[in-house]
Amino acid sequence: DPSGSALDGDERSVRDTARAGTASNHDHTMFNAKGGTVILIAYDGSTDAEAAIDHAAELFSGEQATVLCVWESFVDVMARTGGGLGFVDGGVNFEEIDSASQAGARERAEEGTRRAERAGLKAQPNVRVREATIAAAILAEAAEVDARAIVMGTRGLTGVKSLLLGSVSHA
Repeated sequence: DPSGSALDGDERSVRDTARAGTASNHDHTMFNAKGGTVILIAYDGSTDAEAAIDHAAELFSGEQATVLCVWESFVDVMARTGGGLGFVDGGVNFEEIDSASQAGARERAEEGTRRAERAGLKAQPNVRVREATIAAAILAEAAEVDARAIVMGTRGLTGVKSLLLGSVSHA
């Protein structure tokens, strides 16, 4: 929906922040006042996320970037998908699962960072646990790093892969 009426408030904020961050900065001198991150790239390892990095590098070559991968705790995944209904803790180690999820997110963020660096960005990886929504986590990270633009692919991971790995385009 181009008007954004089908989007929730956080989703509209991500879209509007991305538009505002790029529309008024035609000269591409986007270093922020704090000298920190210029762009935030929300990355989930999908083909579209890879293309988003490539396009960001075309637009902002040589600029600073943070490549963010958002992960979700196992308890939150179970609650969101209904998989936790009737779930009994039968020796499942939630901390171990969360640690593995966070490590996987770190690996994807580092993968995205390597791609961004090859494409000409000065990139650093970061991971963040999902907040109320993925969009909220992305916006919180953007505020923390003082990002002037947010970049993400249009389609992310789907199906079970999205459930297990998360997908930034569903933000």
